Amino acid sequence: MPKKIKDYREQEDVFYHAQARGDNTPGNRLGDLPSVMFRAPKHGDTWGPFKFNTKNFTLEFHRSSNHRDYNPYYIDLERCIDSSHMLDALFQMGNKVWLSTVNRGQLLEAVQDIMEPQAWLCSGGRDKTFDIRKYYRNKAKKKP
Repeated sequence: MPKKIKDYREQEDVFYHAQARGDNTPGNRLGDLPSVMFRAPKHGDTWGPFKFNTKNFTLEFHRSSNHRDYNPYYIDLERCIDSSHMLDALFQMGNKVWLSTVNRGQLLEAVQDIMEPQAWLCSGGRDKTFDIRKYYRNKAKKKP
């Protein structure tokens, strides 16, 4: 039985690498894609050690691989209302000595997938305001 893939980006990568190889076996055909790329990230989606929590709109960093440690470090996405707050949150997390280079990349991927900051916080070099709850409600309603 194949390993169940939980990581949001890993699900996309497996599918697209199979497509690039021309692998059309069941599970790798376009119709078999679990709509990861076409859906909003949902509660519990992960990017490495980062877990999206839609109950309080945080991105949690878990030191344990099972995401069950009791005191995760987190970014409050509701405070990321403009590009300066987003950058502050990213650099606060990014400067932690226990965060690896790989984890920094996973953090950026998570923020990109959850918030699309280039489009909604700073497109055209202009600072914009952002409400994650409103944005996520609208994004989650869209059907693939």
